[in-house]
Amino acid sequence: MSLVVLKEFVMKNILLAIFILSIYSLQSCTQQGECEGRIIIENSLPDITLQLEDGEHTINLTSPPVFKHTADKPLGYFTQVIEGVDYLDSNIKENGTNQFTLVLSPKETGTAIVAVEVGDNCLEDVKEEFTVTIE
Repeated sequence: MSLVVLKEFVMKNILLAIFILSIYSLQSCTQQGECEGRIIIENSLPDITLQLEDGEHTINLTSPPVFKHTADKPLGYFTQVIEGVDYLDSNIKENGTNQFTLVLSPKETGTAIVAVEVGDNCLEDVKEEFTVTIE
């Protein structure tokens, strides 16, 4: 192997290592001060199947927590049906101090994609999506 080829190989690997370390450091980035910490998804919401005749279905978002703030800041919850609005309604309800549930109300059979989004008034909101099949 010539010295030029070896030098190119080493430079490419060094640049790759720098790139990988940069991506890793951005993923673990947090803010300081009033906006300290970040929001993470601790327990993903699984895709579910509901029976139309069963009516409302409730999912507890805080026990076990779907989202967690690394600095234990309170979170604001929002939901929307992204796809399949004709089949499903979704609402967030607060059941006491920082206890939130997602209430799904099926309207007819079909498939819907639901998003639950949380924010802490500082960082970008974090969104978790899942599919609801209504039979």
